[in-house]
Amino acid sequence: MTRPPSPRTLATRRLTLRPQWQADAEALVAGLGDFEVARWLSRVPHPYTRADADRVLARQREAPARSWSIYAGGALVGGVGLEDHLGYWIARPHWGLGYATEAARAVLAAHFAEHGADDVESSYILGNHASRRVLEKLGFVDVGPKAIPCRALGHDVAGRDMRLSRAGWQQATDN
Repeated sequence: MTRPPSPRTLATRRLTLRPQWQADAEALVAGLGDFEVARWLSRVPHPYTRADADRVLARQREAPARSWSIYAGGALVGGVGLEDHLGYWIARPHWGLGYATEAARAVLAAHFAEHGADDVESSYILGNHASRRVLEKLGFVDVGPKAIPCRALGHDVAGRDMRLSRAGWQQATDN
């Protein structure tokens, strides 16, 4: 996979996306510590503790990943990343405001602006209709069933694998 440089700040009409900082730790615990958020994510344990946040932030400092904290009106409302796949989360008080779509669109625009950028993969857990809809709005297409490990639930769950090509991205952004 072609990989742009370490994260930089990205801005949309309503959001600021910036690399994760240690100052984000408490807001990460508050957002990801909510079981109704964690149950739809693969890599997030429940309960999500300050130690979990500190480990993630330390890894980010040691080996910067393509992941961003999402801020709206100065408050951390979620996160988005594009390493081996596109992933995102939004804190429950901010659900339904279009933040996941807006943030992911900014990350994908930066990705596809790179010459030779590869297709992007993502997935969602069955029952997470909001996440499915975000991916569809971004131009992802369903490529089949997928067993998704869910740390919060402690077992694999049924999901769908999704893929976005450059052509699919261009078509989605033209509409």
